[in-house]
Amino acid sequence: MNGRFGLNGYTGFIIAVLLVVIGAVIVGWGAIYVQRKNATDYYTINTSSLQMKSVDNSKAITYHKVKE
Repeated sequence: MNGRFGLNGYTGFIIAVLLVVIGAVIVGWGAIYVQRKNATDYYTINTSSLQMKSVDNSKAITYHKVKE
C-alpha cells in the first residue's frame, strides 16, 4: 500500500499518534499510581536528636502510614 493510505500516509500517521497517546496514558497512569502510593506515607524528623556528620541521624526520621 503506497500513497495516502499506506504506512507513509494517513495510516502511518494514525498509528504513530496512537502509539504516542498510549505511551502517554501508560506513563501518566504510572505517575498517578506512584503519587497515590507515596502520598499516604509521610515522615517526621526529630531535629533535636540530629548531630553533624553522624550515622545515627537516620534514627531521627520516623515514618507514618496513613490508615485508609
